[in-house]
Amino acid sequence: MPLDPLSALGLASNVLQFIDFTSKLFSLASEVYHSANGASKETEELEVIIKHLQSLCEGVWQPLKDPGEKYPQDNGLRELSRKCFEAGDELLQALQSLQMKGTSKRWNSFCSALTTIWKQKDINKMRGRLESLKSELAFHFTMEKSSLER
Repeated sequence: MPLDPLSALGLASNVLQFIDFTSKLFSLASEVYHSANGASKETEELEVIIKHLQSLCEGVWQPLKDPGEKYPQDNGLRELSRKCFEAGDELLQALQSLQMKGTSKRWNSFCSALTTIWKQKDINKMRGRLESLKSELAFHFTMEKSSLER
């Protein structure tokens, strides 16, 4: 029984999507399997970036812990750096939940890769939020620097 052209096109599209998904899944599973700490290279790099950003935020946040009436603009900076630190924490926890766990390395790398693909939308949303906060901090410091130069 022959298929009409639109049904054939739909079937071909579904097959290609399945092949693409499977290819990504096995590629990521292989990367996780061969990694030293059970995470993809992208996850490892993102964790390093987040931890560095958090240390910078803490460097801003710690000296400003006591709210002062003397410099009211510090209150906004304190709040911004605290939110940035918390967003980084949230993303780090999500990334650590993706790491391979257990003794069966081959199966667990597959499960980790599958979980990573499923949670990619949530990870990207948290990453975007952190990026927005980082940009706002950078803008704040740029404006501070330009006002000091006047």
